[in-house]
Amino acid sequence: MRVENLAHLAVFTPWVRGTAAFYRELLNFREVARPDFGFPGAWLAPGENREAVIHLYGEGPVRPHAWQDPLRIGGWTTGIVAHLSLFMTGQGDLISRCEHEAVPWTVHSILGTAVTQIFFYDPNGLLIECSFEGEGMKGWDQEDSILWKQEFITGGLFSFQHAAYQKWQFN
Repeated sequence: MRVENLAHLAVFTPWVRGTAAFYRELLNFREVARPDFGFPGAWLAPGENREAVIHLYGEGPVRPHAWQDPLRIGGWTTGIVAHLSLFMTGQGDLISRCEHEAVPWTVHSILGTAVTQIFFYDPNGLLIECSFEGEGMKGWDQEDSILWKQEFITGGLFSFQHAAYQKWQFN
């Protein structure tokens, strides 16, 4: 027996349409056909001829135990899920999109490698890690990454700023 690939990451959200728009606008995901499960949701794929890797679950029979407004409770508690990691190209484009949409982001460089990572949150408070190999970061001192230690694993790099995501929430 062996695991072939990750099937998908499921994200609970009261803002299905807004969260889907966030992934389309910032990361070029596209919405793909989704069966009618009897509750709101969306499936998102990272490109043409790819399967959905993000499943958005709106309120319904699979909702979290205590479905509430995440703004009021400070974000969902997702158990041991720390972040969504994507390997990408086009680091400059992603930074431009984050800046254009006023989405707070931060960068991390993995010592001893050519990998830099951009971190930001989705509208539900899920930390997203986008890794780029060989694209570099002008003005970035790789020694700064030592300060990170393991904080990024738990989302401790910077706080989720609700106001930055209102465009995608409540819709």
